[in-house]
Amino acid sequence: MDLRSGRRLGSRPLLQQREQRRRRGPGGADRISFLSNDMILLILARLHCVGTAVRTGVLSRRWRGLWTLLSDLAFRGIYPTTIEAAFSSFNATSSAGAVSQLDIHLPTRPEAADANSLLRAAALFSPARLVFTIAPAYVSEPGQHYTSSIHLPCFQHTTSIELDAQRFTVEPLAAGEFPALERLSISGTIVYIGDLVTRCPRLRVLKAKLRGLGHLLLKQELGSLKDALGSRGVALYLDICIYVRTPTVSLLSEAADLSPQELVYTNTCSTHVWAQTRNLPCIPRATSIEIDMAAISFRRPSHGELSALERLCLSRCNILNLAELVSCCPRLRVLRVDGDTSRRDITVHSTSLQELVLGTYQDCRGVNVVTPELKQLTLDVRSDQDLGTSVLAPLLENISWQRSYTWPAHVFNFWFLESMSLQTAAINGKDGAWLSAQQLPRTHVLSMAMRASVSSRSLLVQLTNFISYLVNWWSYALGILLSRVPGLQDSTLRER
Repeated sequence: MDLRSGRRLGSRPLLQQREQRRRRGPGGADRISFLSNDMILLILARLHCVGTAVRTGVLSRRWRGLWTLLSDLAFRGIYPTTIEAAFSSFNATSSAGAVSQLDIHLPTRPEAADANSLLRAAALFSPARLVFTIAPAYVSEPGQHYTSSIHLPCFQHTTSIELDAQRFTVEPLAAGEFPALERLSISGTIVYIGDLVTRCPRLRVLKAKLRGLGHLLLKQELGSLKDALGSRGVALYLDICIYVRTPTVSLLSEAADLSPQELVYTNTCSTHVWAQTRNLPCIPRATSIEIDMAAISFRRPSHGELSALERLCLSRCNILNLAELVSCCPRLRVLRVDGDTSRRDITVHSTSLQELVLGTYQDCRGVNVVTPELKQLTLDVRSDQDLGTSVLAPLLENISWQRSYTWPAHVFNFWFLESMSLQTAAINGKDGAWLSAQQLPRTHVLSMAMRASVSSRSLLVQLTNFISYLVNWWSYALGILLSRVPGLQDSTLRER
């Protein structure tokens, strides 16, 4: 049957013919179909998603089913039933130990039964590395967690496990070991963590994020973890998030007794009552400490020093003597303090500090910073008109200085200065590219926030005088600038 265009109905569609010509190379060969299996598997592996790899089967019949030969399997945002159907395409007997990495990222709030079923199926493959993540969900109440439990089965050949269960309760099965496990990263409402560690005889690194546990239960888990670690030499990275209405540092001390290399402690409860003054825990092995809790005032450690500490971040807590605290941290490189409301001087003397961030200092009396290695300074202070400032940092590259007044400082006439800031400006180079400080000289921008206090009658007169003052001041400043440029004379400004 001929169509009005003259093409027969049974002929190959025009678009299909164009696709065939596009896929064929100069010699007429099909460039996609003639790829080797190793090259196709390399392409599929670079997709980092099994779902996308399956859909590539539309390119050629040879591509269909090749994804089952991948050694790295990643399932991202796919529902558990679909993942289990994909598992059925593998032969559990022949694939055991052949999967080097299994990465499963489930959508928000799956059923605990589905998560447990997937973990049991993953244990049959026993991949060298397992990543099992549940997408975060919005939680309206502090400390809220799910009552359902996720049971971690035993993996015989797995050397690394990363399990992020969000607010599900996580506990190991009643029996079994992890004979090859060397690295364990686990996050959620973890219970029986000490029992889990004792089943990992080759464990070298433990990263534990404890969420949703009550005060007594968390204390019990920290005690069991201390007994399980003992003197095994496991590198511990501990992250604790708790909601306790009564401020206390007992749990912080319990965590410090574990001697972690990195410690993050957060109490999400907010209170405005200063209840306790305590010494900052001394953790000689710690390289990073982050504490976020209210109603606590910290002094320097009562004994010893933080000899290995390189990063210290303190939020919503009061520091009684910042200079003493810095002096007991000889290797400190990053210091961030946000939330101090003390009425005293800011004194920081350090030969190792490279980044300094000090925020929300109220009624500050003076600033004295001596840091020969400092490269980034962020400072936010609020004080009256008298503020002595001394900053000695010859290598400083980036600065962000916010200076507010407790009472607007009178400048002249009817103008009052409320705040001012000094910022390192980013320079837009050729073709819109942002140039770094090493490419161009550093540029700083000074900004001032001022307000007028005058009656409406004299506003026009005062404003005219103010503009005239600015013009005269700018002419004077420009004259000084031109006088320092070689080849230009002061007469240049007068002639113009």
